[in-house]
Amino acid sequence: MVRMLATATFNTEKMYKAIEEGFLNATDLADYLVGLGIPFRTAHEVAGKSVKWAESEGATLGDVGLEIYNQILKSCLDTNLILTETLYHAIDPMASVNRKLSPGSTAVSEVRKMIEEFKQNTKG
Repeated sequence: MVRMLATATFNTEKMYKAIEEGFLNATDLADYLVGLGIPFRTAHEVAGKSVKWAESEGATLGDVGLEIYNQILKSCLDTNLILTETLYHAIDPMASVNRKLSPGSTAVSEVRKMIEEFKQNTKG
């Protein structure tokens, strides 16, 4: 495994695109909405409808316009809340990865720690 990884190359652009297209950030969308005070059940419904809309358009959640997000929100909840550009940071795949900070998680800082640990454990 060590020899294989030493010569491996990764198409990070293709990997990033696959993350966006897979709607893995739908949970981040729901979490963002909950953070705004929207009940989880409603946030889950908004996220699901947003994914459905994006799929029907051949788009990603990052491609969905604020007008559409706000229309979907209004269809699920009687509220005066207006979603803003901060939504896009919440659903950004790299921001999502880096929010996971527990030991062994996906955050770049945690992955770097694991790589260093591995290097220390394989010396000699």
